[in-house]
Amino acid sequence: MYFPVAPLTQLKSDFFKNVLYDYLFCRIRSFSRKEYCDTDTAPEVIEKVKHHFEARRDSIIGVGERIGRFWLPKEAS
Repeated sequence: MYFPVAPLTQLKSDFFKNVLYDYLFCRIRSFSRKEYCDTDTAPEVIEKVKHHFEARRDSIIGVGERIGRFWLPKEAS
């Protein structure tokens, strides 16, 4: 599922292009198989992924804050 951060009634012209690129080239479609890390994964790739998650250890996607009558998502760090 893909969502814009701001509530919009019209999406920018490149929104679907970015979604399609992400879906086709940035994700592995596992079809419900639980294969998170195979034995062919290079150690430098594992280290990069590990660093990514460690740097964002305290971030939670989907939390936000209320400002007046509006709820705004917090920026992911």
